[in-house]
Amino acid sequence: MKLREVIYPIAGALAIQAACASTRTPDHGGPFDAATDAHAEPSAVTAVPLRCDRTVTDEFGTNSWGEVEFPGRTKEDLARARVLVCRSSSDLVPGYNCVSTFPLRVRDGALAYVCDTAKDQVTLLVPNT
Repeated sequence: MKLREVIYPIAGALAIQAACASTRTPDHGGPFDAATDAHAEPSAVTAVPLRCDRTVTDEFGTNSWGEVEFPGRTKEDLARARVLVCRSSSDLVPGYNCVSTFPLRVRDGALAYVCDTAKDQVTLLVPNT
């Protein structure tokens, strides 16, 4: 193996990391601000329960889903929300029966979530305005 085959990929990765880090400034933000800011202030979100009380049928079968309305909120604002899905028992990692995720359906004034099962306990974590 030639030395340049090892050095060039490492140098390229370091250049990309430096470029991303240089775009983040205290007053202008950067590409990772949204993820960082979402975790910076836990009190900056409101927990809203969502009931998986509706069904829709497609070529794969019947799915449960739920919707919560937020009058006056734009889809761009609501797109920052996340979903906390909890079950009575853990299916993969012992002791961890909740998953934080964000595959929400978004429109002006409402959020919808397609549940894995109607028994899921779903909570929307919606950023405060």
